[in-house]
Amino acid sequence: MIDARKACLQSILVLAAAIGVVLLPLHLDLFALMQVTLFAAMSLLALSVAFIWGFGGILSFGQTAFFGLGGYVYAIAAINFGDSTNAILLAVVLPALFATALGYFVFYGKVSDIYLGVITLTVTLILFNVVNSSAGEVYRIGIARLGGFNGILSVPTFNIPFHPEILLPSEASWWVTGGTLIAVYLLLRLILISRFGRIAVAVRENESRAALLGYDTRLVKLGVFVIGGAIAGLGGALYVNWGALVAPTIFSLSLSAEIIIWITVGGLGTLFGPIVGCFVIQWLVASIGSQQTFNSNLVLGAILVGFVLLLPKGVVPTFLLCLAQCRKYHRLRPTRQRQKRAPCRSIDMTEPVPLLKTEKLTMNFGGVVANDSVDFQLGEMELRCLIGPNGAGKSTFFKMLTGQLTPSSGTIAFRGRPIAGLPSHEVARAGVGIKTQVPNVFNGLTVRENIWFSARRKNTPRTARLVTDEILERVRLTEKQSAIVGQLSHGQRQWVEIGTVLAGDPELILLDEPAAGMTDKETERTAEIIREINEARAIVVVEHDMEFIKMIARTVTVFHQGGS
Repeated sequence: MIDARKACLQSILVLAAAIGVVLLPLHLDLFALMQVTLFAAMSLLALSVAFIWGFGGILSFGQTAFFGLGGYVYAIAAINFGDSTNAILLAVVLPALFATALGYFVFYGKVSDIYLGVITLTVTLILFNVVNSSAGEVYRIGIARLGGFNGILSVPTFNIPFHPEILLPSEASWWVTGGTLIAVYLLLRLILISRFGRIAVAVRENESRAALLGYDTRLVKLGVFVIGGAIAGLGGALYVNWGALVAPTIFSLSLSAEIIIWITVGGLGTLFGPIVGCFVIQWLVASIGSQQTFNSNLVLGAILVGFVLLLPKGVVPTFLLCLAQCRKYHRLRPTRQRQKRAPCRSIDMTEPVPLLKTEKLTMNFGGVVANDSVDFQLGEMELRCLIGPNGAGKSTFFKMLTGQLTPSSGTIAFRGRPIAGLPSHEVARAGVGIKTQVPNVFNGLTVRENIWFSARRKNTPRTARLVTDEILERVRLTEKQSAIVGQLSHGQRQWVEIGTVLAGDPELILLDEPAAGMTDKETERTAEIIREINEARAIVVVEHDMEFIKMIARTVTVFHQGGS
């Protein structure tokens, strides 16, 4: 899955960065060393946003809430404990817990992701006003005075763990901050190549499809958000250690805006890019601040507009793209031993319990009745076609079966278990898979990654690879496995979605217009694929093409005016 050259380049960059962290104090004066220490601490904030936005698809405008919270927690704890060791741990844990509570409210409360940015920004403003209004002796936590708009002064800096009497010199503070930045970068890289990281990227690409494959997308997004909050809190602690003080400006809106500029310049969807963007922009801001010719905010605004218009991918992705275009090499397609799936499950004919059964299933949209008292029954290994005019309620029926809609009334039983009203991921885990009317795939991932993502939910990594190989062959896409799905033809994307559903090993597959928009040759191949799948699984097909129905039909049910 991972390009070997890209991995090699990343390893070289990390090694060079580690050497730079060790040797930099030998080549910089104290002022310059303090500057790069600040830039490294701010880069952790950039990494936190880059991770949750670029790889989780969650834009948090108010990430400084966790950054500032980490800074204040560290300052208060260090003053009360007289030691930085436990203070650093608290500066990571408490922002993570705060992110857990806030994320749970947003993701499980079904608040749109669009409003997450507004909510986090509002929280940032609330925290700013709270600490800014905390002047006076009464506002203290333990022996630490909050200080109002002046902030907390004379914060103890890092000491050797559990030895508060031995403070770290400036060179050691740089080594700690730079080393932490590299360690967090490597940790995020490990997370991204893990099962959780790949699921997070797939959720970013297509949340509804991930849910239909059985993944709890809310939990995945919450995990990404919490990790980002913990990293931002750690960055806040390092920032406070750099200046030995913390003030309400740590929650400022200008800093929130700068983070977006760092990531835009460095490149969204990368981890290294935002670090580059942070160092470059922070150095530029520091340079501009020493003269009176240009306004720094005006320059930053011009940089943001310029990159959005001229270099929208950012510096690092554009550089990597140029390298890729310059290279001329051939990818060898390794042959893998394919393992055939187990034969279809046996059926006890003495107990003819229907696989799927609906009774009086009704769906109302206000005064419009989409489905009216639908009684439907499907047996094991059956292939059923649903036909009817547009607006007859076929797609709505499918959405109720898969948890995308909650019926107004009536029941749905799958193997005797009621599933009406369950979330989509629970219905998928029960054994129901769906190919939607419009191809619902992960367009930014490869064909192989789409199918692997589905197979990995129930299988070990090795088994998931074998299942992926088999499905690729079954849907006739082995030669296209490295292609980005969004660049394929409509018919091939339909096959990718069928393969993705099949890789989840459902007992019942719902296919909504699988031959729509296909050529005659592609339609014949699709019919062949469906017949092969039906050898082991029950299938319900919604289709308008009567010639296609004749190729696969065994039993046909007609929907008319919301009923069957």
